[in-house]
Amino acid sequence: MTRVRVEGTAGHGSQWSRTFPPEMMAEAARRLGWLGLIYAVTGLIGHFGRRIASAWANGVSFDPGFHDAIGVIAVAMGVAVYAIVRGGRLSNRALVNLAMSFQVAGAFGLAIREFWDGVPAGLDSAFPLIPVECVWIIGFPLVVPLPPRSVLVSSLLAASTGPLALVLSSNVMGVPIERPFAVTAFFLTSTYLCAIVAYVVAGIVHRVNVRLKQAREIGSYELMERIGQGGMGEVWRAKHRLLARPAAIKLIRPEVLEESDPERARVVTQRFRREAEATALLRSGEEDCHGTP
Repeated sequence: MTRVRVEGTAGHGSQWSRTFPPEMMAEAARRLGWLGLIYAVTGLIGHFGRRIASAWANGVSFDPGFHDAIGVIAVAMGVAVYAIVRGGRLSNRALVNLAMSFQVAGAFGLAIREFWDGVPAGLDSAFPLIPVECVWIIGFPLVVPLPPRSVLVSSLLAASTGPLALVLSSNVMGVPIERPFAVTAFFLTSTYLCAIVAYVVAGIVHRVNVRLKQAREIGSYELMERIGQGGMGEVWRAKHRLLARPAAIKLIRPEVLEESDPERARVVTQRFRREAEATALLRSGEEDCHGTP
């Protein structure tokens, strides 16, 4: 396999960028932005639409409360996350911090709407209530892949938003927290259990990403992005682990060799090698003309 280096400089990524392939990092950012927009739209329709419809059905006027103010903030937060990510100026570390903060704040917005009037009915039934935060906690690392330790921290904080909402409801609205031991067991077996599941899910996604990254490493080079393809092979932009210069790597398609007889496979390989060597000589000549060592 012949490698052809080209002019340029290579940057040094964060720990996250060394773990996740670049296109997956870009995909995680894109998903985070759309998740923020979806969170805002569903919050606007689900919370305020339901509140206004309920007031209209009961023949009463809509009376905004504290949890409605939290709902407005939650909708604005979702829009802000979308706008920030769409700006495309976040570093990898900043993207992780934004995602973690959004997971916790998003769970708090859901918990306030769910537990503002106290513990909902059904806690002691055969099919007890499953907090909507559970879906948020488990689904978040599936939609936005993050390092497992970061997921564990943000998921545990997100799981604590339900108890926090009950405490705020008790202090602001005077709603008593009945059966505190049952409520504690309820959260331990729902949201906190989901936080552990989210950590396991993040670990699985992390291992898949590591294997994907390893599968794309060729010797001292790491494939970054496909920049061209032809009948025989593909050309990838690559990065050397030690050299501060990127490279272009041309690969033969496996099916080209598999579908050929031994003689034709040998001819294809030789032709491929000559093309790569000719490209390398052209590049070397350009460096000599420009006085590049």
